[in-house]
Amino acid sequence: MQSGFFKKGVGQVSNLPYTLARWRLCVGFMLACFTTASTVQKNAPRSFTIDATNSQITIGLTQEGAIRRLHPSHTISVPTYTSKLTLPKDETKTAFELTVEAKSLINIDKTMGDFERKGFQNVLQTQVLESDKFPQIVFKSAGLSALKKDGEKRTFTLTGTLAFRGVTRQVSFPVTATFGKDAITATGSAKINQTDFGITPYADALGAIKVGDEMTINFSIVAKPL
Repeated sequence: MQSGFFKKGVGQVSNLPYTLARWRLCVGFMLACFTTASTVQKNAPRSFTIDATNSQITIGLTQEGAIRRLHPSHTISVPTYTSKLTLPKDETKTAFELTVEAKSLINIDKTMGDFERKGFQNVLQTQVLESDKFPQIVFKSAGLSALKKDGEKRTFTLTGTLAFRGVTRQVSFPVTATFGKDAITATGSAKINQTDFGITPYADALGAIKVGDEMTINFSIVAKPL
């Protein structure tokens, strides 16, 4: 019995280096997997969407007719849209898409009464936007350029295509942004012409009402992780 015991003990001792080697191999493999997974997760693109309740997108128009004394400019709110922003490790390849429901666009001029606003809204939807025929306005980014970083702060030019009333044009937005862990905030603006998208600027009352060709798109947005 004693001899068997010692033989078994010798066997256990003789197998110890092999057991330790296997244990080290398993631990090394697990550490490698954990490190790889952490690296992949760290480098994986982050996805965001605009928080509409804390964001604002507007379109500014000028008034060139006689009524500019009362209404020197017009502001249209863009309240209803869907969006997705994908932020990869290489920020120049950031992808952003915004789809606006044309019927949601509404005049928010503080100088207008209800009757004037109703007339403006009718013209906006039926003659300018033709929202029954073109229900969506879509912007798709092609990337960032002139990117400058300062901590979480960024300045860059966002370039992409704007599909509006059946016409697609390239537009660029100078943007100032903050890329935080829990949110991205951004402000910017761009000027485009209605005529570039096949729109005849609205005029009436022998020129007393004459909306300018230029439109200014302004935005101040907060994007939250999906």
